[in-house]
Amino acid sequence: MLDNARAFTVGTATLQPRAKFQLEARVLSRERYWLGDRAKLMPIDIAFGWAQMSDTALLDKLSISQGMRFYYWQYAGPAPAAHEVIIRSSANMHLIPATPEVLETLLAARVGDVVRLEGDLVDVQGNGWESKTSLTRVDSGNGACETVYVRAVTIRPISRPPGR
Repeated sequence: MLDNARAFTVGTATLQPRAKFQLEARVLSRERYWLGDRAKLMPIDIAFGWAQMSDTALLDKLSISQGMRFYYWQYAGPAPAAHEVIIRSSANMHLIPATPEVLETLLAARVGDVVRLEGDLVDVQGNGWESKTSLTRVDSGNGACETVYVRAVTIRPISRPPGR
């Protein structure tokens, strides 16, 4: 946690750091945004999974999607895992790239890749909008997304058969 971190501006938004953040997780879904000030600041959301939500056997039983800055999962038949496990082991993250190179790397991430992020969880005050970051992994629904100012990112691509 960062108790006395100084706010800073990116474009027309003010970012208030709340906590240092590191993550290594699997990309479950990604959504690119184009329109408006929020999309200029946070051009991509990625739904990440770790622990049980990085297991291909579990993921093969889920349908995962994103839209309108939310992440959705569903399944047919019996639950492949307890809902609490899915919630605790995955998250949708609004990503604010610190540099053009970070943006380029984030945009290169594909479903199945393992991504390592470093940066800060931030609250954002935009021109007529705000985004408060989640600071816990036991929440879900509106307000449960992490908003991350990404300072560094690396991708470990999944093995893909030739031609795919």
